[in-house]
Amino acid sequence: MASVPHQRPAPRADAIPGAAPGGQARGAEAEAALRDLARSQAAAHLGHWRWDLGADTVTWSEELYRVFGVEPGTFLPTHAAANALLHPDDRAPHAAAVAAALRGEVVPPFEARIIRPGGEARVVLATAFEVERDAAGRPRQLFGAVLDVTDRKRVEEALRAREAEAQARAEELDASRGELRALASRLDLVREEEQARFATDLHDDMGQLLTGIKMSLQVIERRAGELQPPSTELLERAVDTVELVDRAIASVRRIAAALRPGLLDQLGLEAALRQELRALEARTGLSCALALSGPAPALRAEQATALFRIAQEALTNVVRHAGARRVTVRLATAAGAVRLEVEDDGRGLGERAAGAVTLGLAGMRERARRLGGELALGPGPAGGTLVSTTIPA
Repeated sequence: MASVPHQRPAPRADAIPGAAPGGQARGAEAEAALRDLARSQAAAHLGHWRWDLGADTVTWSEELYRVFGVEPGTFLPTHAAANALLHPDDRAPHAAAVAAALRGEVVPPFEARIIRPGGEARVVLATAFEVERDAAGRPRQLFGAVLDVTDRKRVEEALRAREAEAQARAEELDASRGELRALASRLDLVREEEQARFATDLHDDMGQLLTGIKMSLQVIERRAGELQPPSTELLERAVDTVELVDRAIASVRRIAAALRPGLLDQLGLEAALRQELRALEARTGLSCALALSGPAPALRAEQATALFRIAQEALTNVVRHAGARRVTVRLATAAGAVRLEVEDDGRGLGERAAGAVTLGLAGMRERARRLGGELALGPGPAGGTLVSTTIPA
């Protein structure tokens, strides 16, 4: 860095021959101002230098000596000595900046590295290249400032390292979330497949077995009525048992449908939703409706299953928490996306128990996310609650 001469103390006003009596006060004020400037530069680690081009002498401020790690009494700030403290790779850029300033060009601040005599490396910001010229416009003096930014650079590097570490951890977390979502999706698929197999076995095997028992009981019922005299007790028991078997057959069908609605695989989401709403209406007395907008969406099996399960969970929440009289399920396809809405006319979110739907809501959101979609929960247009799910078609 073009070396800056050591700041010589200003002469005392009373020591100047012919100085006016008021010069003492002005000199004291000047000395105080210089001390304040030195303190400010020390606090900011800011030094300055001045190069007298005519005398080819360089003067440094006291703080600049501290920045370079040298003592004013033992170090002479010549060009050669100052350049020797610069990092070898930064000497040419510094010389180019000085030459540009002397040509009258604007020199932007630039960073340079210095190596203190003890081997410690520091980073400084060279700035404020100003040229004083004589009446003919020739450079007479060059002034510059040097700010030690080593501590700031270390903080910045530490922050960058922490940001990089945080970014790496965030990427790892995102990757872990992706793996967990893929695993959860696979587990859901396996569970649905197992439930479908179990529902089929239950419906076919148990249904056939119970139907066979019912037919045998009906034979017993008929034979009991043909006995002479008829066996009233046996006949009543046969009739009661047939009724129990009918109820068992209905339960098997209901359980099989809950495990995996056959219509979902056979006729698609629309038919499965209609069946679910009919069963809900019969079971609870709710007024249920299905509204379609546009043609029935063409969905992959996992999409249809996810939307059906989301609808099931939303309807369960309506029954448990909404106190509603009507619920409407809407299904629409538009702009390359499928939208499923479940709207009720109940008491709304404000009066619901906050934790009552948390786990179910989290499950619905996760199902939507696995398909690249979103789920929103909010008030309906006319009150109540609206659950809206959108997935790519």
